[in-house]
Amino acid sequence: MKRVTVTLNANDFLYAVSASRNYDPSTHLDRITAPVMFVNSADDFINPPELGIAEREIKKVKNGRFILLPFQIEHMAMVPTRMWLSGKRI
Repeated sequence: MKRVTVTLNANDFLYAVSASRNYDPSTHLDRITAPVMFVNSADDFINPPELGIAEREIKKVKNGRFILLPFQIEHMAMVPTRMWLSGKRI
């Protein structure tokens, strides 16, 4: 986390949080036909797993799948694919 906070720009962070505040794709999820994998981490504060939103909404995507990572991640690109796909079949 220290590495992230050192390079974190407060304006970028506020923009990201503000941009997600009113975004709601739920009414169009049934139109998605491509395979989709929604990967989230247990510490996500924008889509907190405790609310069950991701699990509920991914069911609207015909070829959708949800995976909850039970650990903290700094950024998805930093997580080796083998770590979160271990034992999972797509």
